[in-house]
Amino acid sequence: NDLEDIEEIEFVDPNITIQSLISTNYATRGILVKSIIPKNIQHYSFFDEDLFKDDSLNDNDIILGSSLAENIRAKVGSQIKLFSSNTISSPFGQLPRSISLKVKGVFNSGMSEYDTSFAFISLKNAQKISGIGDEISIIEIHLTDLDYTDIAKEKIENKFLNKDLIIRDWKEINKSFWVVLSTERTVMFLILSLIIIVAAFNVITSLFILVKNKSKEIALLKTIGADSSNILRIFLLVGSTIGVGGTIIGAILGSIITVNLENIRRILNSLFNLNLFPSEFY
Repeated sequence: NDLEDIEEIEFVDPNITIQSLISTNYATRGILVKSIIPKNIQHYSFFDEDLFKDDSLNDNDIILGSSLAENIRAKVGSQIKLFSSNTISSPFGQLPRSISLKVKGVFNSGMSEYDTSFAFISLKNAQKISGIGDEISIIEIHLTDLDYTDIAKEKIENKFLNKDLIIRDWKEINKSFWVVLSTERTVMFLILSLIIIVAAFNVITSLFILVKNKSKEIALLKTIGADSSNILRIFLLVGSTIGVGGTIIGAILGSIITVNLENIRRILNSLFNLNLFPSEFY
């Protein structure tokens, strides 16, 4: 409740995230299993709407990432076995905690890292397999806008100043991704700046050529009484028209391409049998 009082926070999701092994008759993979509570299901946009019409996740259900399901050859309705690194005592010694689950659905987040290594189960099962009882290990905080990250983090730190808590934002958790993204933005800025400089030189060169080719017309204008400032304004108007017109057309075309980028990608993939923007990298 203290967290939800912060206006930048959309909802709070207490959960457990544990390292586990998932096994089928065909394969075994190491994954991260995350608990989820029914009331927060609607906030996860990558879940199909039909998957949780009743906003419920039964204790024997599990939801797999699309790539993970493909790797272990599991589909909706398949039975899987989940093993935890936590152990229990038995007559045969220490054995890993395990649970049998049924695949309720498959999600596609668009990020290869998540689709390959993440699965969701109920909070009750996560507590059972992790062996921590009724406790939780993580409180995830979802904001109304990512731009509020630093503001919200500062408010949370001030509110829980004397508490023994570790607060990490998405930039820290995905530090390598954030560094790559920042580097990519810098490189793209430099490339686009060079393109703009080259385009500006092209406009200037075109104006020089235009002035040279119109030398007779300029002489004629001066003969009939036009002064240098009038002629200069004419060529400034021509240059401004080219620059502003090019900017407007470029902005319109760029906006159209940006809005329809996914459709363009699908068309190019279909026509040329390519895989533009593979999920492993984008």
